[in-house]
Amino acid sequence: MFEVIPDAMSVILRRAADRGEAAPGAVSPRIARMPADLVRHEMPLTDRPVPDEIVDELFLPLVRARSRNLRD
Repeated sequence: MFEVIPDAMSVILRRAADRGEAAPGAVSPRIARMPADLVRHEMPLTDRPVPDEIVDELFLPLVRARSRNLRD
């Protein structure tokens, strides 16, 4: 699963840029890896379902903010 995520994230981010939801180049490779890294951390340490806030409250606001900064 974790080997597929980088490729999937690049597709997701490219599509978001095509739709105008994210500025091209707004997301560094490290930021693109962040959701998977946080999931990998949460799974063994908490033994609970992975929280939605990884994407909703951390990743998406970061991508939006960086996109706004690049557009301004």
